[in-house]
Amino acid sequence: MLLIALAGLLAFYGRGLLAKISRARRQGAPVPAGRAPEDGTAAPTSPRVFWIHMASFAGGWILGLVTGLPEAGVAALTAFLGGGVVLNVLKEEVPSQRQSRFWAFAGGAAGYAALLPAL
Repeated sequence: MLLIALAGLLAFYGRGLLAKISRARRQGAPVPAGRAPEDGTAAPTSPRVFWIHMASFAGGWILGLVTGLPEAGVAALTAFLGGGVVLNVLKEEVPSQRQSRFWAFAGGAAGYAALLPAL
């Protein structure tokens, strides 16, 4: 389940970074290191990125409506969603002054995932 939660964390992190890059490009500015300004000055994301976000929320809702998952499937999806929750906690607790690098983070996550079976 830890690997599934890690996959969820990476998926939510990548999706959030995609939105940040899209907003920065629409403003014609470099990608900011921290969070978007809360005063409403950030540009909206591109329609493509918006629909990627909507599809990710709708793919879960529709899956819940049309399928009956076994208990193991529900546990796996809960772990995946838990990874997204961990990401939101990290965003609030970790200082945002430094630029983040998705591939460096993904590489670290892959290294951690390789170590998990040894535990």
